[in-house]
Amino acid sequence: MRTRTLLVILMATVLLLPVIPISTGTTRQPFDSVLSDAVTRTVPADDYHSNHNFVVATLDHHWISWSLSASAGIYGDFEVTDPASGADQIITFFICDHYNYDEWVAGRSASVYQLQENVPSYSFHWIVPSTDTWYFVFVNYAIFYTKTINFDLYRDLTPPAINMNLDAGATYSGIKEITATIAEAQFAIGSVELRIDGVLKKTESDSSFSYSWVTTSYSNGAHTIRITASDNVGNSGYEEIVVNVANVVTTTSTTSTTTTSRSTTTGTQQDMLSPTFTGVVLAVVLSIAAAGGGGYAFLRKKPSKVAEQQIPVGAKVLVICPFCGAKTEQGVAYCQHCKAPL
Repeated sequence: MRTRTLLVILMATVLLLPVIPISTGTTRQPFDSVLSDAVTRTVPADDYHSNHNFVVATLDHHWISWSLSASAGIYGDFEVTDPASGADQIITFFICDHYNYDEWVAGRSASVYQLQENVPSYSFHWIVPSTDTWYFVFVNYAIFYTKTINFDLYRDLTPPAINMNLDAGATYSGIKEITATIAEAQFAIGSVELRIDGVLKKTESDSSFSYSWVTTSYSNGAHTIRITASDNVGNSGYEEIVVNVANVVTTTSTTSTTTTSRSTTTGTQQDMLSPTFTGVVLAVVLSIAAAGGGGYAFLRKKPSKVAEQQIPVGAKVLVICPFCGAKTEQGVAYCQHCKAPL
């Protein structure tokens, strides 16, 4: 009877302990009597995956510390079970920095992240807001049940995957559409950049990337295409491909024309084309320039197209009769030898 009475008193005392709801930004303080029994673990700063399997006693808590930079992206998941039966159990989980963990242990208000109360399992993705030692805390508020925790904790060190549509060593001409698909498994895409021969051509932050490359603006030959993709937690990677440009080159040729002229010297014999005269079949122009005029010019047959050429000034024109061959001065109507009409 006395034992039963003591048990009832103990249960009543426990039930009267203050139960303060936990909300993001403030956590309920732990029970002072079990603080010294907390189990702790430390994850190396350069680790990217750690698995933790441990038991949290009744009215106890367990924490895992990890020193992380502000650019880190953290994700993880855990399951809570009964250590004896394997049945699902529940637990309270939160993340906080070193200062807020000390405040929580001291029984004061503390700011926390990723707060989850009374959950049998949980998965999270979390971008570290500042460089610090961070605490991943599991609190077992149960009076009679211990809890087994299987916790996987990851730091994302994998850059986005890039799949470009160009083939290494391929030849392109005209306008080539460059496309790429960017895949990020854990966090969001931060930026995507395209560079051609080291020159930045386009920046965006979409998973589907495209750019119209005008290859005619580039010389024929090899060119380097690089796409760089970064996520929003500082991981960056790139894909680089060397391709060839081959466009038809059009050239314009210029033909120069050289004109050869023949000069006329006074007192020398020369061939000339002179106007057509009635009755003239053959003409030979012989120009002899002399003081006071004089000289003779013989006409020879010529095309009418060059009739605009002039007979030298001062030359006399002799007409050759087509019937008898006698030479007669120009201007007479009949041959002076055979009287044939000219």
